[in-house]
Amino acid sequence: MVAIMFIVSSFIQPSGVFDTSSAVLMDEVYTFNNIKEKAVSVVKLSDSCADLDGNIDEYKQFVQTFVGQRNARLVFNYTISQPCSNLVMATDFYIKLTSPRASIDARFRATK
Repeated sequence: MVAIMFIVSSFIQPSGVFDTSSAVLMDEVYTFNNIKEKAVSVVKLSDSCADLDGNIDEYKQFVQTFVGQRNARLVFNYTISQPCSNLVMATDFYIKLTSPRASIDARFRATK
């Protein structure tokens, strides 16, 4: 009886089981959103226009090294609006993260 139930149950299994673990393993979206959020934070936390360029450049080098260690490529371009004002510090960003599994990009503006 048990053998018959086993054989019958093998035929009535669902045709496919969805594997949701691949979504968890693809951390590109999380990494990209984190890089974007922290780029805005760098602009907001900079004390002056003189510090802004150095702070963003240091952050750029850090995230490019971080992404490179994960077998991905990061394009991180920024332009500080001129003339720069210590009250606004408007900065335009273009960020693109490319990996063997995904490609994400965004253009955005951060202000103080």
